[in-house]
Amino acid sequence: MVVEEYQQYIRHLFSQRQKQASMSQNAEEYEVQTIFDEQQDHYQLLYVGWRGNK
Repeated sequence: MVVEEYQQYIRHLFSQRQKQASMSQNAEEYEVQTIFDEQQDHYQLLYVGWRGNK
């Protein structure tokens, strides 16, 4: 696999996780965001919000 294929796989994996989280029962408590910096090869899956009383 070349680097571009790995990048595409990571973007797909993170995007799928984001979609799954938006349909979960906890979707009202937090939001899942993806951050892709393809020039520097930085990828983040970020959970934003509160869980319970924390």
